Amino acid sequence: MASRNVFAVARELGLWDGKTEFSFWRAYSGPNYEGDMKNYAIRELFILQQIAPSLNLNKDMDELPLSVKPDRKLSVKDVSNLLGSYYEGTENDLTQLMRVPKKGRKLFSKEKWEDKDSIVSSFANPWMRFDEISAYYAMTGDERFDWVRTVAVPQCAYSTVIQARRWLPDAIGGVCWMSLDNPGQSPRFPIFAGCTELPSMLKICGQHRYREDCLLWHLRRTNKLAAVRWGICRKTLEPARDRFMDKGLREMPFVEQMYREAAKQEPDKTAAMLNDYTADFVGAVVLRWDELYLSYWRKFWAGF
Repeated sequence: MASRNVFAVARELGLWDGKTEFSFWRAYSGPNYEGDMKNYAIRELFILQQIAPSLNLNKDMDELPLSVKPDRKLSVKDVSNLLGSYYEGTENDLTQLMRVPKKGRKLFSKEKWEDKDSIVSSFANPWMRFDEISAYYAMTGDERFDWVRTVAVPQCAYSTVIQARRWLPDAIGGVCWMSLDNPGQSPRFPIFAGCTELPSMLKICGQHRYREDCLLWHLRRTNKLAAVRWGICRKTLEPARDRFMDKGLREMPFVEQMYREAAKQEPDKTAAMLNDYTADFVGAVVLRWDELYLSYWRKFWAGF
């Protein structure tokens, strides 16, 4: 699918010589995030490696397939985890470079200590800004301190995992597992295809200014505060995030059964039932993230 003049324009602009095999991305896309002439960046390679390791895809390739068949069936949780990834434990995980001596070693000792004598600093977070990365590079001279585009990013507005189950009625067979702000930190909540009304806090845009009547900011303010001392705060934030996913998946059979019963007895009330379930779920998310927000301020009242 392309314009009829896709080849002619490429030749006219000097983007293709007309002799070699035509490649749309080579002609029109330009370099990737890292400035390399490839049809992918680190995040695409990482995800394809995770879902199809048998293909042995690697960073030395200049072209990856547009899509791949996963080596195994993926669950909603699998996809959610991939979208929340920041390459933890891999060579692209910048937090592994921010190390401090283990407890018991003299902090200001002139004796050189190796990685085996150290732990990752609780200040290390995978979503550092350019100026933060530059500061660490200036202090350490470690050339590995370079910006990496993670899958999950702190400036994210929303992230969705779409689940389509054709064996169920359309109203409950289609589920959008949605999160706002950084998907590596925020929980997901289900919105059903049969929903006709969203919670009021989801109707407010929070991209331009802070608003407490907007769901985005109840998540964002907690997430950003947690990132300041990620090594400490992740111990409470990540379990809370994962519990909401487990809760939604665990309750899904109950929602499906309730919908079927309502469809038989009071079909005109099925939409309201789904609307209420999503609203209650979102309400629980707001309550928990507000609790975390206050707990972090209590923890760091004397400073970070």
